[in-house]
Amino acid sequence: YLKENSMLLKRGNIFDDYDILDFVGITTNSILNKKGELIMGAGIAKTAKGICPELPSMFGSQIKDKGVEGGFYGLLLAGKYLAFQTKRDWRDNSDIQDVIRSINMLKRGAEKYPNSKFGLPFPAINNGGLKTSDILPHISHLPDNVTVYHLEDL
Repeated sequence: YLKENSMLLKRGNIFDDYDILDFVGITTNSILNKKGELIMGAGIAKTAKGICPELPSMFGSQIKDKGVEGGFYGLLLAGKYLAFQTKRDWRDNSDIQDVIRSINMLKRGAEKYPNSKFGLPFPAINNGGLKTSDILPHISHLPDNVTVYHLEDL
């Protein structure tokens, strides 16, 4: 699947490279709690919330402003954090079409900012319920300024 000029696969935790990344992707959904905050209760989203407790509020207000709660937004930016949508409802498995749309949005952003380093945890495979083989053909089209992090052997 890996071609020239394709994204880099790296085994490890995205937060280990926090300081060298310009944008730190975290996989997310589009459901808000009663306070209007994005629900970030599991996986990489929970880790990011622990590091940056204002993220749920920052992403939640963007989702509310766009009127896409429970719908599709794809990517959101808060500081150096990039919400990368893999689900609509956190209770459900990821929808491959939404994941592909988010990947395509990230591809356009990474191409627009070729001198920026983007990091993304391998999307939709753990809490998302999809297989690496479902995702790999799509992320392989990301440019080489995107590093996709994975914790397990692929």
